[in-house]
Amino acid sequence: MANDRISLVMEEVTDPEELAGARAQRERFDRNAAWLQAHAEEIYSRHRGKCLCIAGEELFVADTPEEALALATAAHPEDDGSFVHYVPREKLYCARGKMVFSWERRHPACWRSRIQEIEGNCQFIPRAV
Repeated sequence: MANDRISLVMEEVTDPEELAGARAQRERFDRNAAWLQAHAEEIYSRHRGKCLCIAGEELFVADTPEEALALATAAHPEDDGSFVHYVPREKLYCARGKMVFSWERRHPACWRSRIQEIEGNCQFIPRAV
């Protein structure tokens, strides 16, 4: 069992070229994320239960993350700031720091496209339609 351990090595990057490349990649990611945020309401309502990939500020939709990424990479091979996102089948809202699955619109102002930003436990609360 001792050999099953995983090593983690952290390094400080100081090479100006590598840092510039990382900054440029982050800028591409930020543009793609901003594009998704600007179109989130339409995209989330139309593509529930699907995997999305945003690349080149363009949407690619598929059933699996691998398929979505393949579509995006084929169209925008230069965009290393792309990302994959799953749209849950049910709408998600937050209430007092917790994610809540709900059929009912409770706290739409709290919604975040990036679930990991919201701290707290998840609950499933079925509601009558």
